[in-house]
Amino acid sequence: MSGERPDVLVIEADSTGTVASFVRTLDALPIEHRWVLVGGFAVNLRISTLHRLTGDVDTLTSAHREFLELLVGRENVERLAASKVSVGSDPSVKVDVMASTVGEELPIQGDSRAFALARRWAYEQATTAAVTAVDRDGRPMASCVLELATVPSLVALKVAALRGRQGRTSKTKVGSDIHDLVRMMDGRRIDELAMSFEEAPPELAEYVANQLVHFFHPDHDGRLSLGRLHTLTGRNIDALAVTLDQLALLAELGLGISSLVS
Repeated sequence: MSGERPDVLVIEADSTGTVASFVRTLDALPIEHRWVLVGGFAVNLRISTLHRLTGDVDTLTSAHREFLELLVGRENVERLAASKVSVGSDPSVKVDVMASTVGEELPIQGDSRAFALARRWAYEQATTAAVTAVDRDGRPMASCVLELATVPSLVALKVAALRGRQGRTSKTKVGSDIHDLVRMMDGRRIDELAMSFEEAPPELAEYVANQLVHFFHPDHDGRLSLGRLHTLTGRNIDALAVTLDQLALLAELGLGISSLVS
């Protein structure tokens, strides 16, 4: 970890104990190779709200094979797939390990290239965070210090993932991606968030801008995306409360990014 002052993040744990288990698991992951937290739980931590409960924790590392070998060599770790393990028990926590793409050749074009660029940017831009899960009374239940993807890079990852999931069978993930994007806009100034994309690779910033407008502008696919959000999130109460105007803020972000990088 770098010597910067960490972001101090507090999140209220859920009644099932999942959040506290996530934090304990993250605290115990190998430190021999650098890794960064991304995905739905990273969004929860950045907004300090459990708007939805994700099923696993997602990590990025530039030492993909080595990191997985360290994990599977531990007790109470079961390999579930090529890049996914189950850690511990009662409850177990699924950990997904993705390559950061740093130092790797990128795909030539398309959504795969954008997702690879988004992973690389998230890995490079991550900041240190001190995370504490607390109970309803504010008492600490678990804590860890980790490297956490920033909100702009999480937006880029979610947009690239959303685009890549079109036409696939994993429809609930489409709803959760939209839900995460909406909640990352809460309480943030659109112009400031757009300006943060000046630090992104220009082709990634352009891709994110175009996709945000395409998916969320009311004159494009905004209403379709709202329908997907409402029907593909398992009747999540928070998701059902989202309006077309809130989705339009994402399109406004896209237009803001486009004006900066064009």
